[in-house]
Amino acid sequence: RWVAKPLDPGDVTAFRTRIVETGITPVVSHASYLINLATTVSTLREQSIAAFIDELDRAETLGLMGVVIHPGTCTAGDEDDGLRLIAEAIAQAFRERPRGAALVLLEHTAGQGRTLGYRFEHLATIIAHLEGSPRVGICLDTCHLLASGYDIASASGYEQTFDTFDRTVGIARLK
Repeated sequence: RWVAKPLDPGDVTAFRTRIVETGITPVVSHASYLINLATTVSTLREQSIAAFIDELDRAETLGLMGVVIHPGTCTAGDEDDGLRLIAEAIAQAFRERPRGAALVLLEHTAGQGRTLGYRFEHLATIIAHLEGSPRVGICLDTCHLLASGYDIASASGYEQTFDTFDRTVGIARLK
C-alpha cells in the first residue's frame, strides 16, 4: 500500500515498552517494496518520496534506529542518473525532517534487472552525493551479497568482501 495504516498511540506505547523490557536492539523497519527512489516517472517518484518520508516518520514515532530501504530501480538513463535521483530523494526527506534521528539504511541488493545498490560503489556514490551524511547507514543482506557476486561463503572471500566494503563505504556505516 502507498498509504500506511495510522499508528495507534496505545500500540506505539506498548511497542516502545517491549523494546525496553526485552532489551532487543537495534530495532529497524523495512520500507515498502513499492518505493522507488530512482524512478523518473513523476507520479511514482512523488508517491515514493511521500511514502519514504512516512516510513521515516513512523520510525521516529516507534523509536527505531532506522529504516531499511532498497535504493531503487533505474527507470531511465544510466546508473549514475539513478544514483543521483536516489540521493536527491533522501536529501529531500532530510530537508523535510531536519531533526530526524532515524537512519536511512540502504540495503545492498541482488542486482536483478536495473536495480541499483548491488555494488558497494553504488552505496558509496549515494553517500557521497549526500555529502557523507551521518544519517545514512548500510544494511547488508547476505543472500543479496552472494547473488550479486560477492563471495562470503569462503573465509578468504568473506575477508576480501569486507575489506572491499570497508575501503569503499566504510565499516562504520554498517548497521
